[in-house]
Amino acid sequence: MTTKIKVLLADTNEDFRQLLSQLIEREADLALVGAVENGEQVLQMVRELDPDVLVTDVILPKVDGLAVLQRMQEQNCRTRTVIVSGFYTQQVLTETSELGAAFFLPKPCSPELLLTRIRQAA
Repeated sequence: MTTKIKVLLADTNEDFRQLLSQLIEREADLALVGAVENGEQVLQMVRELDPDVLVTDVILPKVDGLAVLQRMQEQNCRTRTVIVSGFYTQQVLTETSELGAAFFLPKPCSPELLLTRIRQAA
């Protein structure tokens, strides 16, 4: 029996979360452990569920994606991160990389590429 890759999603857009949830749930080697809309929820779920991969946007209410990455880094969190965001500048790309993000995909991105990056990050 193979262990599934546990994935946590974070995005403010409910439709996008549902689309990604359905995409992940169709994959035999992936398990969706949660889908949340703000950074506070991300940090709580990371502590409680210990996902293998977090797929998140940079723009999140309460605690933004960069602050989430920073707190996860400070806590030596083993969860790997794939950023999927429509907000990207060279500074954001540099910061996410420095804060340990495995990959940054600009929105919109291909579902196949996202699934590949989730698996590579894990």
